[in-house]
Amino acid sequence: MTTRTGEIIETQGKPEVDSATGMTKYADVYGYHRVIKTSEIVQTTEGASKLDW
Repeated sequence: MTTRTGEIIETQGKPEVDSATGMTKYADVYGYHRVIKTSEIVQTTEGASKLDW
């Protein structure tokens, strides 16, 4: 994922958008579950590895 500030966040699998909360949840490269405001994301790509929620 790429944020508005230009930060590139490596993810495992494809981030999931929760339209009810306006947040996107993803797993970072270490497998930790994280959330970020969907409005802060400029580009989303599927990570190289896959994590089953």
